[in-house]
Amino acid sequence: MRKISLFMAMVLVAGSTAIAETTPADESDAIKKTALDYIEGWYAGDVARMERALHSELAKRMVSMDGMTGRSLLNQMSAITLVQRTREGIVKKIPQDRQLKEVTILDRFNNAAVVKTANGRSSTCCGN
Repeated sequence: MRKISLFMAMVLVAGSTAIAETTPADESDAIKKTALDYIEGWYAGDVARMERALHSELAKRMVSMDGMTGRSLLNQMSAITLVQRTREGIVKKIPQDRQLKEVTILDRFNNAAVVKTANGRSSTCCGN
């Protein structure tokens, strides 16, 4: 069996889904399913889906701007922290039409894939 790890816009954010030797179409389905477990699990506060999508050694890193200073900040999150935040349901109030759920596979090599999520109006590196 092989494992597929997702990279969302060059940032490792999702873990792995075990799949048997597959065709490229089956592999694409497995990649999209894992990405949707991550994204939809986050929006719904569904811990089981989030845990299914994440590798236990996840090291999610995001760059954001400090609104007061205008300086860049590096935010970090582990798999445990992301599962806890999912459990808290932080984003459950985001309307369905603003949730980013369209998954595009940008690249894949061996057991890694680069994907982008979008809803037609915007895109994100991290699904949140």
